[in-house]
Amino acid sequence: MDAPTLVGGVMPHLRDENCLVVLDVGGDYIGARSIGGFAPQLNKPHTAVFYVINSYRPWSDNIDHIDGTLGKILGVSHVQLGQLMLVSNPNNGLTTTAQEFLDGHRRTVEMVSPYMPVSPWCMPTSPVAAPAWAPFSPLSRTTSRPPRPPATAALR
Repeated sequence: MDAPTLVGGVMPHLRDENCLVVLDVGGDYIGARSIGGFAPQLNKPHTAVFYVINSYRPWSDNIDHIDGTLGKILGVSHVQLGQLMLVSNPNNGLTTTAQEFLDGHRRTVEMVSPYMPVSPWCMPTSPVAAPAWAPFSPLSRTTSRPPRPPATAALR
C-alpha cells in the first residue's frame, strides 16, 4: 500500500540550508497534505519545490487537468505557487522512445509556458538508467531556479 508517511527528523534537514532534501509526496492532494506542516520551510527563498509534469499521465495531459491537480495540491500543502519549479518529465516508463520523450516535452512546454516557465526535463544520472539519447538536468544543491512567477492562486 502506498500511503503518505513521514519519518522523523525531516524538519532539522529542511532548516539546514546546506542540506539537500528530496520529499516525493506523490502526484495528488492526498500525498501533498502530508507536507502541509512543512510549508513555512518549503516557502523559504533557499528552497526549491519541484512539480513534475508527465504529459502522458491523465492528470497532466492538458492545461485544465494540470491546473486542477496543482490547485488541489497547493491548497492542502500550503506551498506558494511562486515557490514551484515546474519540471517536464514525459515518459511511458522504460519503453519510452526518444521521439515520445521529445514530443511529450514539447507538448508540456506548449501547455504550461504561457503561465509559468518549465524547467528542463530531469532524468536519472545513472548511465544505466538514462537513455543515451536523452539530455537531462541533474539535480544538485547548486541547481539554479528560473525567476519566480508571481504568486497567484493557480496557473490560470
